[in-house]
Amino acid sequence: MSYMSELDREMRQFDDMIRKARLKYGDKEQMLKAVEEMSELTVELMNWVLNDGNPKVHLDLFKRIIDEIADVQIMMAQMGAIFGDEYVAARRVEKIERFALMLLK
Repeated sequence: MSYMSELDREMRQFDDMIRKARLKYGDKEQMLKAVEEMSELTVELMNWVLNDGNPKVHLDLFKRIIDEIADVQIMMAQMGAIFGDEYVAARRVEKIERFALMLLK
């Protein structure tokens, strides 16, 4: 199986999981879960900033941050499904273009 067909299969499975999560938990609960995951990432990022320069803390904290980023990305995929991936994608393009212009200044 080619890499692209494997990736396509995994994306279809992930989309199916998102549909199942919406059916099982409902959109409201998934929104609350997204807030929870973003809050957990916020806490870990603040811990990173506050512990700057302490190598004993950083490896474990780094792993926790990676975990929270993954959780948030999964929840953002669900939020895209709820609010419309096409709308999010279009707005993301606009924001990236605006960001690119800001970098030129």
